[in-house]
Amino acid sequence: MRDAHGLLLPLLFLSACGGGGGGSAQPAESPGGIWFGSDSASEPVVVYIAETGDLKAQLTLPGEIRTSFGTGLVGVSSGDALAGSFELRGPAPPGATQQQDLGCAISGTVDERRLLSAAISCSDDNGVVYDESLELTYDALRYEAGSSLDAIAGNYTLSLSPDTNMLNVVGDGTLFGMYDNGARCTVNGQATIIDEAYALIAIDWSFSGCTDALDLFEGVEMSGFAMPNPPSNFTLEGYYFLLTGRTSRGLHVISVLYEPV
Repeated sequence: MRDAHGLLLPLLFLSACGGGGGGSAQPAESPGGIWFGSDSASEPVVVYIAETGDLKAQLTLPGEIRTSFGTGLVGVSSGDALAGSFELRGPAPPGATQQQDLGCAISGTVDERRLLSAAISCSDDNGVVYDESLELTYDALRYEAGSSLDAIAGNYTLSLSPDTNMLNVVGDGTLFGMYDNGARCTVNGQATIIDEAYALIAIDWSFSGCTDALDLFEGVEMSGFAMPNPPSNFTLEGYYFLLTGRTSRGLHVISVLYEPV
């Protein structure tokens, strides 16, 4: 696997204050948003960026049918220059039991709450696999839905095996549940509001008491976002969870819609 952190461009943590020349710097644009578009193969690309710069991405690699998900970090230098990196879950090569995850770099410019012009390049051990220049549109309807612990508090299940999947979120954000979707484990964790003006809620959870046959998930830590609505549904029923974590086989992704019960 390529090291995504090694691809982090120098712009990522540049300060927005003035440099040695004594001039005042332009305030940095916020990269926060849910950004969507299509690549040159007409495959959908969605990038979720919190106001903290935490990033989740979904795209389809050439020759693949299933969507790949990534996790990383971006930042904006003085003005609108964006740069960052993320790790992308890759496919398992033919005959292999372990996937080969990719390291990705993202760079470009952001027009706050309007447009993200981004170049995304992802590589595995053999070289570049995905290289696209994208114009991604800001999804104001979804990102500006707002967030609160009162709103997400409640009991949820998955439409897949609802009898063995449950999630309870209490008013302080503490969450507990049973997860039976690949992993068969108890879940404990925390929901945290990032910015109440925007939809993305930070989620951290851990697996324990797992009974999956391959013993991949015991003690695995997952993190990511919850947000009202799944990507293709504009009702406010339920929360879409997009989480990533590492198992012995590589990057593991949870992409599910929790429905209220």
